[in-house]
Amino acid sequence: MTKNLLLLVILFLEWMFIFPTLSLASDYNFQDEFNLERPSNVLDTIKWNIYPNSTSETRIKESGGSVQLLSGISNIFPYVVSKINPFPTTGDFTLEFGIQFTSVVQRGNGLVISLIPPANNINEVAKDRPEIYFFGVWQDADKGFNVTYNGFCAFGLTCSQPGVNIYNTPSPNLSYHKVKLIYSNSVYQAYVDGNRMFISPPTTNRPQAIWFGNPANQYANASWSSFRVDYIRISGLPTPFLDLPWDYQSKGLSFNEAALAINSFFDHQYPLLSRGADLSEPDSAIPTIVNYLGQTTNDNYTKHDGYDWGSRARANLGDSVLAAASGSATFINSCASCGNMIVIDHGNGYQTRYLHLLEDGLITNIPNQPIPVNNRQQIGRVGFSGDVKPEGKPGAHIHFGVFQDKNNDGSFTDNEPDGVTDPYGWQSKSADPWEGYTFNYQGENRIGNKSYYLWKNKLADSTSNIASAGATINTANFTLNFPQNFTNQNIVVNAKSAPIVQTLNNLISLGSTLLINAANSAGAPVTTAVNPYTILFDFSNLDQSKIKPNSLFLYSSPDGLNWTKETTIFPSPTQAQIQINHFSYFALLGERLDSAPPTTTAGLSGTEGQPGWFRSDVNLTLIATDNEGGLGVDYTLYKINDGNIQLYTGPVSFTNEGHYKVEFYSTDKDGNTEEIKSVEFNIDKTPPEARISLENLQALLSVTGLDTNQTSVTKLGTNKKPIYRISDQAGNTLNLEIHNISPKDSLIGIYSLKYNDSPPVMQSRTRFRVQFKKNSATPIRLLQEFVANNQVKIQIHYNELHNRSAIYVFENNLKKLKETRSGQVVLSVSTDQGSLKYSY
Repeated sequence: MTKNLLLLVILFLEWMFIFPTLSLASDYNFQDEFNLERPSNVLDTIKWNIYPNSTSETRIKESGGSVQLLSGISNIFPYVVSKINPFPTTGDFTLEFGIQFTSVVQRGNGLVISLIPPANNINEVAKDRPEIYFFGVWQDADKGFNVTYNGFCAFGLTCSQPGVNIYNTPSPNLSYHKVKLIYSNSVYQAYVDGNRMFISPPTTNRPQAIWFGNPANQYANASWSSFRVDYIRISGLPTPFLDLPWDYQSKGLSFNEAALAINSFFDHQYPLLSRGADLSEPDSAIPTIVNYLGQTTNDNYTKHDGYDWGSRARANLGDSVLAAASGSATFINSCASCGNMIVIDHGNGYQTRYLHLLEDGLITNIPNQPIPVNNRQQIGRVGFSGDVKPEGKPGAHIHFGVFQDKNNDGSFTDNEPDGVTDPYGWQSKSADPWEGYTFNYQGENRIGNKSYYLWKNKLADSTSNIASAGATINTANFTLNFPQNFTNQNIVVNAKSAPIVQTLNNLISLGSTLLINAANSAGAPVTTAVNPYTILFDFSNLDQSKIKPNSLFLYSSPDGLNWTKETTIFPSPTQAQIQINHFSYFALLGERLDSAPPTTTAGLSGTEGQPGWFRSDVNLTLIATDNEGGLGVDYTLYKINDGNIQLYTGPVSFTNEGHYKVEFYSTDKDGNTEEIKSVEFNIDKTPPEARISLENLQALLSVTGLDTNQTSVTKLGTNKKPIYRISDQAGNTLNLEIHNISPKDSLIGIYSLKYNDSPPVMQSRTRFRVQFKKNSATPIRLLQEFVANNQVKIQIHYNELHNRSAIYVFENNLKKLKETRSGQVVLSVSTDQGSLKYSY
């Protein structure tokens, strides 16, 4: 048994060495990378039925990382069809494949997905049969390289349903192409080499087969085009299931406008925020983020692993935060920077997180005890708990994040941070840096996550084929009008909504912006048009109250970051229009009516000693004012020492002694937030105490203050009856009244103690005496004695010859030796809340 196990291990290691690129686990529902070396006319028998259609020739060959279908002398080209349905029967999916034709002649072939699989050796496979040729790539000498949808008309045929021509080259094309078909929300989207070329009308048609080659019976000894397939991958996309986590509709916003009013984006470079300081990013990446459109922007909220929405999306302080979908909700209070957090497990491998919620209004405040929650049920209120500061994270907002249980173990914490995902997906032609980011965390090698579009509602997005006859495209508030002879070639134009923008010179977009891309039928980008077209922006349904009158103009930008004002006309008071001949970003920008933050001042009231020191309760008042012409103060937040951030609603009282640092700032109704300010003060209600000692023969008193803070001592009264006032920084006082009974004998009487404004505490027959050695250059205390209530409490006798001190205490008027110490021991008397005590 052991020998057999060892043999299996050796074989496994050899297999991994020979085929290191193979993966033991797949993220795909169906996948063939064609990276084995197989005999001629042999493929994976589990996945494919193959028909070489020749017994004497090599027609199908898997080798060198691809499968090649080769021409021969037969009247039927080789044909390969999936053995079982490789597509998910429900939900969304993505099909991806790489293909390259190696020769193009009269007879064509290609790779096709179909609603029903065609049989081998049939006639005229594509003619009026869109169910057989539902989507695919085909090439022959007559048609060139073609990508079509819902039918195809091959060389020499007359078809009543030729299908939709998505992409074509007028002449034979031997380039390598990557093709992708996405089915989401009942709509097909087709991409060629990263360019989206087509969006279908809504349909319930679902493919059931993949085939490549050509099953048609053609003329004898036909000449066939040849090609190779690099890979075929089908992945089931997660079904979009989320809605925005606040009631944007009751605020008069569409999903499109609310979703794109983003304060802070998911950072596709390094979305590592959930691990705090445990994981860092390169210094060069700290001032930038990469958003879901692939834009690199300067943003000091780097490492952000979710989305923030605030007042611009009409998610205001105290508004209800809603469950983005149904599931099981849990309260988490173990993340200090997150504040009050609710997480919802939606039962589909995804978890949503809602941070910074107010303390009141939570659906549950019992940590780690899941409870069921319905879709759109209130789970909390927009707040500011946790680490919410003006620097990049202005004031009250919703932080919303999505995590995936990548290893399907029922836990999301073990997929922090590699399970974090962007619910907007990745909408750029370039590779998503987060999806390919590898790192080591907690001793494990990890890789970032693939992001999918998870919102149930779609962002505004339109794609049209534009020919010389012209066309009109409507996207959100934009209308694009392409006149006749706008172009001298067929082009595909895509217009989609993009997030709101704010420029460095205080311009802000009114509503969402627009990104227009165009490509010709060969997929090459088109950046300019032969003739201008018109862009009309209708802002009749948008709130203009925060924009300066007469400051609105349409702008364009090559990158969504740097904007140029275009010549704008206004067909009506709520419409702006330009004529333009290029494709880029467009926005209706206006100058912000209020671009300055409010100003908050702090006032302290109480009984004050030195500045910042109080000996009474203190009331803190915060007064916030907005700039002249501003929209007004929205709210003021404050934090005491290291406590939680709180909403200021009125004067704050401080009663306990101690040091206080109060940080505060205000936000106005356009989201302008001032820098954090602070005020510091101390409350000390306790009067100081005093220590008394006699320094020499003349009964020279040494009085020092005893307090946790700095004190001062002032001598008042007469030399015979001096009063020593001990004061602390808060102005608390102790008046120590002394009667010099016998300065000659170094004998003093302690008469009374008076604390602040309290009545004096009289000290009955209390004396402190020190007998010094006469004619000594330095004070030598031969006898020290403290008497209270006319009773001796302690005596210290010093033997100069032996340099020892004997310490006697008195109990019931009996003298008792307590201890002896070497050297001269000094006796002192201290006050203690109205009484006196000795020490040595």
